[in-house]
Amino acid sequence: MNLPQKHNPERVLSFVEHLEELRGRVIICLVFFIVTLLGGFWFAPRVIEWLITPLRQVAPPPPETTLTFKLAPDGTLHLADPLNTAATTTTATLTTQTLAAMSNNRVAIEIPGREAVTIGNRSASSLFFLSPIEPFMLLIQGALLISAVFTIPMIVYQMWLFIAPGLLRKERRIVGPVILSSFILFPTGAMFAYYVSRLALQILIGFSDQIPGLEPSIVASKYIGFILTMMIVFGVFFEFPLVLVLLSRFGIIDARYLAERRRWAILIMAVVAAAATPTPDPINMCIMLAPLIILYEGSIVVIRILDRAGPVRQPDATEVPEE
Repeated sequence: MNLPQKHNPERVLSFVEHLEELRGRVIICLVFFIVTLLGGFWFAPRVIEWLITPLRQVAPPPPETTLTFKLAPDGTLHLADPLNTAATTTTATLTTQTLAAMSNNRVAIEIPGREAVTIGNRSASSLFFLSPIEPFMLLIQGALLISAVFTIPMIVYQMWLFIAPGLLRKERRIVGPVILSSFILFPTGAMFAYYVSRLALQILIGFSDQIPGLEPSIVASKYIGFILTMMIVFGVFFEFPLVLVLLSRFGIIDARYLAERRRWAILIMAVVAAAATPTPDPINMCIMLAPLIILYEGSIVVIRILDRAGPVRQPDATEVPEE
């Protein structure tokens, strides 16, 4: 709660007044979250469809050819277009060839007076659910993703309105651009993870070729959780340079400090990448570690540029927060 300027020219708030203002901003964020969540249900199916796209790009498409059988009056099935075989082909060989063709193609059975029934060879991108409530939970996840896109900037904005009056002018000039940059880096990291997930899925699913007879039956909730976890983790990790730049602007670290401790930083990033990946495999760890190293090196370059543009100035002890 902001007190009138004429009664409180320095806008000094008591502890209780700070709590009241914080309470008001939390309520604003909660109302905004609920409204966007309810509205997100309308677009949730499209979001889930969008999240499934990387899997469909990786999974081999179902066969285009179809073996068509016709139901004879005596109840037996006959190929509508018999296989091209030599005249001397035995019945056993023909049966073996037919069964092999059935395993590699879709099978359509034409029943007189009824619609043809197609069976076999679904796409590897098909998802399954194991619980009746799972489809509804998927819609909630989609709605939460939509709500987060709009709610997170609102939360950051309300936080800025809460803390900005207590910052010095120099601190505002530092923190303000960092907050604005976070609105760009987080979605950039999330989209990077979305497009990289195709490579991760291709490598991980490709290991099934090493085991004969193994076919993918991917559970929808597990897959969506995998994609969302990657997007959130990458989004957070892409904020890493902002932390380093912020620390350098306040004079806590500099580019030389980061460069001298590069090896330790890479080791720590490797541990963090291994712990943060949704699956405990080295493939995802390397996919996550590579951009972290690039961001770390980029942070060193940015800090050097900022130091040359304007050295860090320690705040004056007599300086007070301004409006």
